[in-house]
Amino acid sequence: MFHGLTEQKNKEERKANKKLRKLSEEQRMEIENQRNDDFQMRRKLFEEEERRKEEYKQQKMNERKEKERLKEIARRKENEQMRREEEQRRKQKELEEYKLREKEEQRRKQKEQENEKQRAEERRLAEEMQRAEERQRIKEMIRNEEIRKRHELLDKEIQELQIKFPNLTYRNCLLRLCKKYHPDKNPNIDPEYIKLITSMMK
Repeated sequence: MFHGLTEQKNKEERKANKKLRKLSEEQRMEIENQRNDDFQMRRKLFEEEERRKEEYKQQKMNERKEKERLKEIARRKENEQMRREEEQRRKQKELEEYKLREKEEQRRKQKEQENEKQRAEERRLAEEMQRAEERQRIKEMIRNEEIRKRHELLDKEIQELQIKFPNLTYRNCLLRLCKKYHPDKNPNIDPEYIKLITSMMK
């Protein structure tokens, strides 16, 4: 009896065994061989079917692995593309930041140059003003010195007039000096003398 067969086949097998016992030894051997051959054939068919199933399963597994491999390759390519794009964006951003820093540095240098020019101009103007003040101060000193000398000269002439004409008052002496230094009588005389005499009369 073959285990693993259906109940119907087992019944058929028992009936065949009863019939087999009624036959002769040669007939039984022939039937037994035929049955063994059928069994071997069914076994081969079963094994062939199992082998095909296993091959089909292996084929499907290989196809699934191939699909997964292709998906992994595609995913890696996509990740690599994304990485390249990200690297390109990063480089572009760094380039823009570098250009921005360059522009800021240029503006800063230009502003420093303008400030330096402005400070140089201010220093130049201050030096010119200082030189102008110095020249003005020197001119004032020279003018004061000339006025002092004129004043000394007039005082000396007044003293000489008072010695020569004792009866003349100080004002009359100044009037005489006015006539002496008047531009109508002496066109080449310094007009500052008249101004100084006028100031002395007040």
